[in-house]
Amino acid sequence: MIRRRNALARIALRPLSLALHRAHRLALRRPRTVLLAAALVAVGFGAAATRGRMALSVPDLVGRQARAVRWLDRMQEDFGGGHPLLLAFGSATPGERLSAGALEDVRAFLERTRHEDPEVSSVFTPWDVQRAVRVDGRLVLRPVLQGGDPSGLAELAGGPLGRFLTDRDGGDVAAMITFRDSPRPGLFGRFDPSPVGALLARAAAEVGARHPEVQTIAGDAAAFEWWALRAQARIDQLDVAVVVLLLVACRALLGTWRSGWLLVGTVAWAGLVVYGGLALMGLSVDMLTSGLFLLLAVAAIEDFLFLAWERAGGTPWRTAFRRLLLPGGLTSLTTFIGFASLCTADLAIVRRFGLWGALGAALEWIATFVVVPAALTLRPSLAAWSRPDRALPHAWVERVARLRLPRAVAWGALLVLPLAGLAAANLRYADSASAFFAPDHPFRQAAEVIRRTRGWEGAVHVVFPGDASPGEVARASRRLERLPGVAQVLDPAAVLDWTTGGEALARYELAGELERLSSGGLWGREGRLRSVVFLSSTDVATVLSVRDAVLAAFPEGDGFPAGELVAYAEFAEVVPVTLMRSLGTCLAAVAAVLWLLYRAVGLGGGGRAVMASALGPAVALCALWASGLPVTFVTAVFASVAVGLTGDNAVQFACAASGRSLRLGLARRAGAAALVSAVMAACALLFLGSVFAPPRGLGALLAIGLLSAFAGDTWVLGALWGGSPSARGAPVASGAAPR
Repeated sequence: MIRRRNALARIALRPLSLALHRAHRLALRRPRTVLLAAALVAVGFGAAATRGRMALSVPDLVGRQARAVRWLDRMQEDFGGGHPLLLAFGSATPGERLSAGALEDVRAFLERTRHEDPEVSSVFTPWDVQRAVRVDGRLVLRPVLQGGDPSGLAELAGGPLGRFLTDRDGGDVAAMITFRDSPRPGLFGRFDPSPVGALLARAAAEVGARHPEVQTIAGDAAAFEWWALRAQARIDQLDVAVVVLLLVACRALLGTWRSGWLLVGTVAWAGLVVYGGLALMGLSVDMLTSGLFLLLAVAAIEDFLFLAWERAGGTPWRTAFRRLLLPGGLTSLTTFIGFASLCTADLAIVRRFGLWGALGAALEWIATFVVVPAALTLRPSLAAWSRPDRALPHAWVERVARLRLPRAVAWGALLVLPLAGLAAANLRYADSASAFFAPDHPFRQAAEVIRRTRGWEGAVHVVFPGDASPGEVARASRRLERLPGVAQVLDPAAVLDWTTGGEALARYELAGELERLSSGGLWGREGRLRSVVFLSSTDVATVLSVRDAVLAAFPEGDGFPAGELVAYAEFAEVVPVTLMRSLGTCLAAVAAVLWLLYRAVGLGGGGRAVMASALGPAVALCALWASGLPVTFVTAVFASVAVGLTGDNAVQFACAASGRSLRLGLARRAGAAALVSAVMAACALLFLGSVFAPPRGLGALLAIGLLSAFAGDTWVLGALWGGSPSARGAPVASGAAPR
């Protein structure tokens, strides 16, 4: 396979091959030592993994050192910290108003929450809103809404707190409930969202059960974290699903259950080390790293099924492993490159995912080519893990391997490459925290109800300099209202004017009761003021326009924008740069590996191999463009991983060609590539079961990319080389028995 007279092979390929063979021989010579070391690693890192933490909140995802997160912390220092939940109660029938009985039960529930829930730090409700009235010539504050009497809701709707604590028409009521940080940092960091679920369950029992006509919706940061927690539980279910899929696929394709358990064992071992390592480093599992197990399973399938293909033709297991050592190492290298390219990203969460994914790819090779051979050496009975006589017939694989493409069609297929360049230049970059969930998710549905009834989806806070007067705040707020995407601005001056009825002397008469007027959270502890900018859209572009306007107004930094929307927008702002940089790095590195490999083994034609292998990610990129799916930071991550998984078939074919014709390599392993692509695509489609919206679309795109990569590596590359191979001479025959 490696030409001795080839300088490139002597310098790069042969040393790599020798290093891989030394690691493999260690497993054969000292199997007990290898297995003991693997067991100790699994136990140690597995124990550490049980102490891991999960990141659910936007600040934890973005990173506590980010500028916008520091702004959020400063705001919470001045105005009180916590995790806000907007809880709204309205009629399930549009246009209908809440009854007096329902209003009274909602009020009673909120009062019990205020006084009895230890996890809640504050509750601001429509019943807390006061207005000044003159009684016998004296100004006094009275509640706008009293008990179950709905008459005050119309008055509330006409004031600045309308479209916040009630809808446009005064038909519902909403409360801002703030949860305190957890007493001790635990599994979920600063805040365990479980009390949010408990509160929603109490609302359903105390209000919803008595009044089925009442619809309860929950929004804002605490609701996001609660639903993110539920989404993580779904990811655990998907991990179980991939294990079941691998077991069933191995039994159907390889004829034994033990093959599936060997494959699952390799993935589990690599996963334990990765998640245990995260815990030991004090890093949290986030929505990206939580999907590493599924991605490692996709990568592990490749090596295992190529080995099974060799074994199914009667090749002894030691010989099969020796033949696959170098190609398996090179395909793991390209996967490693796909993950490692993400380490150039500006986002810490993406760099972390890339680093630990790259480590996982290396661990998967070690598990497959070092740990498994050690187990087979001590337990020879495990070697019979491929039984084609008990598997489903592989006739379809042979037909796929024999498919031919006319050379002109193959060259025509490469036209998708420049089209992919056009697609990359015209992708739609649109992101928001709420878009993490699918449109049919309760969090998105709640956001839609808020938008329909109040005209806004989310809010950005503007913290003013400490010496800003209410008048200056009001003028600045009116300027902010003119920005595109701003529905309204709630500022303390407007609230104070509405509360006092605009009387010039009212503030002096009520000076002793101003504390009661600041319950809306617009007055800070040291007299600092803030406004709330309600946005008709929470997409990144809208949030960034508000941020930039605020920063331009306060160039000295004494005033600043704050909120989780600002933190996420700054986080997503660098997605285009991250996508292009990581994709470019990955494409260049994988192309270099392919070109050098084809030169080293004496085949030549590395340029054709690179173009054919690029077909997979190119088709996926065009599909992303055509679908109109917005590009998010999750898209950027998965795009690089998909590139890292491409070209693997071309590597296998080159190594199997034995330095002669690529047709021979195709004949030997095109069928295995078909099996690998089918099972990998099936695993990728499991992402469709995710609660998060981006992985749903990307699961389908990843499957398309993997199947397109097979077509490029096999049919297109075979045609460019002079035609696809015949299946004759392939190691697999439906009735072959292993040795």
